[in-house]
Amino acid sequence: MQKDTLSVSNVIDRLVSPTPPFWKKVRKIGLWITGAAGIVVAASGAGLVLPAVVLTAAKIIGAVSTASVIQAQATKTDSDATADTK
Repeated sequence: MQKDTLSVSNVIDRLVSPTPPFWKKVRKIGLWITGAAGIVVAASGAGLVLPAVVLTAAKIIGAVSTASVIQAQATKTDSDATADTK
């Protein structure tokens, strides 16, 4: 298996290619977690007083879940990945 080169066209191809079923589930869960963390952060901005540890945890969880969503979207099946390198 050849290593993929990092290029704009390769990244775009990976983002628009079909996502495997497992990673679709990871993406969906990540979106829900990101939404919940965003609600907590927005609520504190709207005047709800929350402990600093809760707000910090919500920000970190939001960032990590956003990264997992991006990673899940960029995942391709092995057959698609090997077909592109041939």
